[in-house]
Amino acid sequence: MFKFFGEKKRLRAEVASLTQALNDANDEIQLKKAEIEELQQYIEKQKKNIKNLNAELSEKEEEIEQLEENLSQLKKECRQKENEINELQTEIDGKNRLIDSLDRTINKMQQEIDDANLRLNLISSLVSAPIKNNGAESFNQIIQERFIPFSQDHNSVIGGDMLLQLQNIVSELKMIESYPEFYQKTTIAIAGGYSAGKSRFINSFIKQNQNDKNANLAEGIEPTTAIPCYVLKSDNAENAVIGRSFKGGIAQLTDIDPDFTTKLNHHFISSFGFNLKDIMPFIFLTADIEFEHLCFVDTPGYNPAVSSQSYTDQDMQTAQGFIEDADALIWLIGLDTNGTIPQSDLKFLKEALSKNNDINLFVVLNKAGLKSAEDRQNVMNSVIENLDNAKIKFKGIECYDSIKQQSYEFQKMSLMKFLTQFNKVKNKCLDIIQQLNSIKQNCNDKINSRIEQLKNNANTVSTLSLTMYGNGNYGDDAEELLDQLKEEFNTHQLENDLSQLHTLFKELENTLPIIFGENNFDNALVLLSKQASKQASKQARSNKNPIRKSRKI
Repeated sequence: MFKFFGEKKRLRAEVASLTQALNDANDEIQLKKAEIEELQQYIEKQKKNIKNLNAELSEKEEEIEQLEENLSQLKKECRQKENEINELQTEIDGKNRLIDSLDRTINKMQQEIDDANLRLNLISSLVSAPIKNNGAESFNQIIQERFIPFSQDHNSVIGGDMLLQLQNIVSELKMIESYPEFYQKTTIAIAGGYSAGKSRFINSFIKQNQNDKNANLAEGIEPTTAIPCYVLKSDNAENAVIGRSFKGGIAQLTDIDPDFTTKLNHHFISSFGFNLKDIMPFIFLTADIEFEHLCFVDTPGYNPAVSSQSYTDQDMQTAQGFIEDADALIWLIGLDTNGTIPQSDLKFLKEALSKNNDINLFVVLNKAGLKSAEDRQNVMNSVIENLDNAKIKFKGIECYDSIKQQSYEFQKMSLMKFLTQFNKVKNKCLDIIQQLNSIKQNCNDKINSRIEQLKNNANTVSTLSLTMYGNGNYGDDAEELLDQLKEEFNTHQLENDLSQLHTLFKELENTLPIIFGENNFDNALVLLSKQASKQASKQARSNKNPIRKSRKI
């Protein structure tokens, strides 16, 4: 019984437990149903969203299709625009080329106008250049109007060489008159072939001023020295470029163009249509050079130029003329193109030095920095051998680099020593008086020699006349013949010529104080007198020495 009640109790407990579990399961089912219902609502909602999205997607696809069509159209339009742009660019390029061509033409025309204005201003300045005094012109006028006619009547007395010497004096006087500071300078001609570096060589002795383009001579691979230029140190602080006119006037070339020296080349000269040297034979460039009393002359290259516009023959004659008038000559050989001295150099030097045997020659192997020490020595030895074979005397030879301003090997004498020994005040007034006296003495000797010869002939005729008279052979015919011979040997005309010649030389001498000034001229005469006295004393002592020696013997 108790067992039954126990089992029943257990079953009731299990039923209660199962009932509770069933209730819990129902609750769980209800909950799940609620979740399912919620999920179904969510799914429905999402279906609506998907439907909406599909509708939007369809719209977007239609928009994309429209955009693609638009894009295709735009691409097509872009290609058309690109073609149009290319065509426009081609047209623009053509216009730019035309503009560039017009710019070049305009610039060329402007340059031609500027050059024409420069030429016009230069010619105008030279023609109207003021003349400080007329001493050199008076000197030249006496030669042209008096000496030359006299020489034509007495060509045995005044030869062409004497007239040439007088013309050289005229040239020197014109230079002194144009630039008085030249009066006390020693002239050193810088010569050589084209591209030997003559202008750069002179520039290496000029203290550089970066702000002044006219402080240096023009340089370049093309011929640049078209007109001889005298480079010297001035007492003035500022550099100057001065042109001398054919009339003897001076023109400040930097007033015409601030960069005048950079434009003065063969091309510029050829643009005139005539030789500029005919109206401006030379120029002066004042600069701060190392040697106070030296004047360098930058001469044109003598050899055929690379430019057909160069005045080759006139350049050669010009170079020779300035070399003949110089106190010393520095001959440049460019080591960039030469392994020895060219034969054309030797020929030119022999001809130039034959007209001035007293000139001191120094040879510079320029651009030496381009060669090794061994090559420089070999070239120097070769040049010396060729000079010796040509019997050309020289004071020294040196390897030098103008750009580096550096000296290398030398023989006999260094370049610096050569320049230093000439760096002294020179009295050009005294030199010119001595040159005139030398020409005058030469003429005197010729006339006096002729007078002496005629007098001897006249004495011979007189002796013959007396002999014939003593022998009784003196008839009327003989007397007339002897009288004719005596008249032939008359010296009155030659004595008159001698007197006239002295007058001409005196007139020439009287023009010198106008050029040099009275004080400088008087001082030169005093120096000349002292030299003459010294020479006379020396000659007197020399005349006594043989007597003393003979007595001693």
